[in-house]
Amino acid sequence: MAETKPVLFKLKITLGSLVLKGEGATALEALKSIETPVKMFTKADIELSLGKKKMKQTWQPARVKRLFYPISQCVLSKQLEYLLK
Repeated sequence: MAETKPVLFKLKITLGSLVLKGEGATALEALKSIETPVKMFTKADIELSLGKKKMKQTWQPARVKRLFYPISQCVLSKQLEYLLK
């Protein structure tokens, strides 16, 4: 019997020259697996994929900072899941 790999959410955040990547069974787990950067002062390109579904957006610095606040991570990860096409 062939073992199938579970499909993982892959999250990639590009802040200028810094690229942050995370994976997880849910978008929230993928977000929490990313280490918080020291400074965030530029726009960020956010890419989320789940198998063949993908989304890419550019976010303003204030919204990117909220990605790493524990209270808002649940809400923003849910919004990212809704954006998958």
